[in-house]
Amino acid sequence: GVAHDSILACVPWPLVPIGDQADAPVLIERASLRHAPPAALLTPLPDDLPTMPISDRIVEVAVLDPRGDLRYARRTIGTRTGRGVLLGRHASKAHLLDRLACLTPGSPGVAVVAAHVVQSTVDDSLTSEILLSDSSLSAHELLTHRNHIGVPDRLHLAGCTSIGLHNREWLGLASAFLHLGAESVTASLWPLLDDREMLEVDRRIVAALQGALDAADALREVQLSFLDRGRMTTRRWMPRLRRPCPYHWAAYGAIHSAAGNS
Repeated sequence: GVAHDSILACVPWPLVPIGDQADAPVLIERASLRHAPPAALLTPLPDDLPTMPISDRIVEVAVLDPRGDLRYARRTIGTRTGRGVLLGRHASKAHLLDRLACLTPGSPGVAVVAAHVVQSTVDDSLTSEILLSDSSLSAHELLTHRNHIGVPDRLHLAGCTSIGLHNREWLGLASAFLHLGAESVTASLWPLLDDREMLEVDRRIVAALQGALDAADALREVQLSFLDRGRMTTRRWMPRLRRPCPYHWAAYGAIHSAAGNS
């Protein structure tokens, strides 16, 4: 588990070496990493959630490129059709809240947000918000609707510094989604790029979250595959091969609620 604040939140934890040797293994090769949320904001999830085969999770809602300037992030989900996919101008606050109102908090499934995430201030406290097509939706606003909306048990938050732990945020989006029913949120520790390499990373993570592995273990498997690919490319001296570098794939961490280890 990783519990951190201030500058420690910017550490690329998957790549921290274990030992002083030049060929020392890195942390992700030895363990799955779980980031601790603000404990005071969490409440237990109900025990009577609907069940389904754990490997059959589907994407229940996807917010893709609401402002129309993320040419790769808008392709995070393979299909752009379906009632749960809100693309471009359709990713408005009203449409998103309507979709979340149809979901049972903590039910098996995946939610995806591929959008700009920025910091904001509410009552002199730092928080963060998603920039939607017509306005923004803050963590504070999400919680004002908590009796009427829910999110699935897994959520991928592909927005810059979306994990919300490095600037002493009182309430970040990741914490708000945990409060609304998610058992795990994969989010970024630093600003993200919008390019084809980031798209590959995001697609791989979403696919892994739909499977049977614990969310932190699923993220680890994806990161290990990119780590191995990078080492192979380096050994074969293929510098022109486009591949996700550690800045892309090591950005993500899995923040888990206290209610479960989905």
